[in-house]
Amino acid sequence: MTTKIIPHMVNQEQIQTQSQRQNFFLTQQRLQLLHLMHLPYMALEEHIKNELEENPALEQLDNEKDEELFSNEEETDAAETPETSIEDFMDEEEIKDYKTEINNYSQDDEYYQAPAVSGITSQEQLKQQLAELTIPVNLRSIVTYLIDSLEEDGYLRRSISDLTDDYSFANNAMIDEPVILDALTYLQQLEPAGVGARSVQECLVLQLKRAGKTDENHILALSLIENYFHELSVKNYGRIMQELDISVEKLQEVLHVIAHLSPRPLADISKEEERVTQVTPEFIVYISENDCQISLASNPGQSVRVSAKMEELVNDQESTARRSPAVSHLKKKINAAKWFVEALRTREKTLMDIMRCIVKKQYEFFATGDYKKLKPMILQDVAESTGYDISTVSRVTSNKYALTNFGNLLLKNLFTTSLVSDSGTKISTKEIREVILEIINLEDKTSPLNDFAIVDKLKEMGLNVARRTVVKYREAMNVPNSRLRKQVS
Repeated sequence: MTTKIIPHMVNQEQIQTQSQRQNFFLTQQRLQLLHLMHLPYMALEEHIKNELEENPALEQLDNEKDEELFSNEEETDAAETPETSIEDFMDEEEIKDYKTEINNYSQDDEYYQAPAVSGITSQEQLKQQLAELTIPVNLRSIVTYLIDSLEEDGYLRRSISDLTDDYSFANNAMIDEPVILDALTYLQQLEPAGVGARSVQECLVLQLKRAGKTDENHILALSLIENYFHELSVKNYGRIMQELDISVEKLQEVLHVIAHLSPRPLADISKEEERVTQVTPEFIVYISENDCQISLASNPGQSVRVSAKMEELVNDQESTARRSPAVSHLKKKINAAKWFVEALRTREKTLMDIMRCIVKKQYEFFATGDYKKLKPMILQDVAESTGYDISTVSRVTSNKYALTNFGNLLLKNLFTTSLVSDSGTKISTKEIREVILEIINLEDKTSPLNDFAIVDKLKEMGLNVARRTVVKYREAMNVPNSRLRKQVS
């Protein structure tokens, strides 16, 4: 009898299956690490707290007690201790479910990303509204996650791709971008109108649609913003009137409608929060004449470790050939705990590498606090200098503050594009803003400079800046136009 063996086909199938599982596992680990990079200090503490509750193989260090523990480790090992069993490390639910659980994350976990401040926040107000909203069960936690991802002005500026990846990791379930977009529609139903917008254009459209008015001026305003937003932003009114076939008077009426919309939906709430909230810095940067010190404000990653007691117990039961499903379950917990501790250390190293690079590039600014000393710097510059991906640099610098000689500083404010002066020198856009502000502060208040005059002043300084750019920077600094700045002598 001849036996036909086809090992190649079997091995190939096994290899493919193993490769797919390994790739999925690595993808989950990378998502987890990227998620940890993005979390600010307070949110990281909350995340670690959740891990400690979920994984019995992870334990928290108490500085004083653990120093004594390490110094007397041999005594502790030799002392008589109560008999310990595997079940001591598992609660009742885990004892029931360990056979079907595949890792240390519950599918019921909600993604939580606390803001970098404490106190009553606009996010909490939005969540109160969400609680009263009728919404599919599978989307409620996603909308909560999107609320926590909002910036202070109410915009959702992170890409849908990044939001999808981070939420998928946090809930241990791969979801698609359309699901995030579905959840976004519910977020955009909350008050104030415009919250959850991804651009100024979308913000204004949401407000007009929420108003629900059907008069001619509101219909024209919606059409103008949806179809002629660029022309509106550069004040190309001639083309707008020609395309919409409207008179100057009608255009003024439509612009009056648009002028009553808010480009920053949470602006008023954010201003109120500034008086009751306190920023929690991630870094401390101290610079003196002969010294430059950069450190993490806290190292929450150093406050946890893998339970040596559990490792010893599991290893002992394996060595005595008493391996059971419970032992296998807890071994997975131990591996997950080891990876989590290592991921926290990787996070801290990455944060410090990137912060050192930023301080080196912007040393003059950190030494003086003068925004005129801020050099042009984009995410790509830091990525190239440190060897990290742009996405990693973006996550590390997002929503994080540094305590400096001149107060708390939001890291994203250090990134700026540049303009080349007549002399060939690169000047940051933040420095140009400071120059514009200085020109306005020195003007004759009885005859203030209009935007064209400011452009001329900048040209005299060798800076060729377009009028629309001057308007953009002036409005961003909340500086009114020349007519409103005029003072009666």
